[in-house]
Amino acid sequence: MTASKSSKLSGIVLKKTPCFEKDCMVELLTPKLGKKKLIAKYAFSKSFRFGGLIEPTQVIDCELYQGKSMLILSQCKLRQTFPHLRSHFNMLSIAMYFISIIRNITQFDQPAPLLYQLLTTTLDAISEQSDLDHIKRGFQVQLLRYEGLLQENKSLTDHEFTRLFYEYTGVNVKEPLLVG
Repeated sequence: MTASKSSKLSGIVLKKTPCFEKDCMVELLTPKLGKKKLIAKYAFSKSFRFGGLIEPTQVIDCELYQGKSMLILSQCKLRQTFPHLRSHFNMLSIAMYFISIIRNITQFDQPAPLLYQLLTTTLDAISEQSDLDHIKRGFQVQLLRYEGLLQENKSLTDHEFTRLFYEYTGVNVKEPLLVG
């Protein structure tokens, strides 16, 4: 990708962080290229250039160009949203828990198509099912199996997941805060 040539990329927003006065850094998980870091110039300007498109859990199609040291987001449009996630605190809390786990287990520029698929199908399941504990357990088991840390026929407790995840990544994962 040259400085003047643009490219297209699609992925799920994992994180958005303010950067400088009007810009923001965006972490995007793509199905083919893995986790990418982009900068959205003027994202916080008065015109609010990207609206609510670059929010965690949104799947977006991006048009990018290569800056001096980073990929710069020039345009984006919403591909998929999970509207039910924001209808209840517990659903949003568990969605952000899954995103936190994916952020900590993936490396930049390393393809992770199975993890992308796992995240998007799990976010879909949250929108459709109300048994969040069952969804969480399924996500944890599948993630550890993809990473080769859990045998096919083995079950898992929350404590075992936390221990295995810490041993693998060095990150202590916090359980999602659920109310009611």
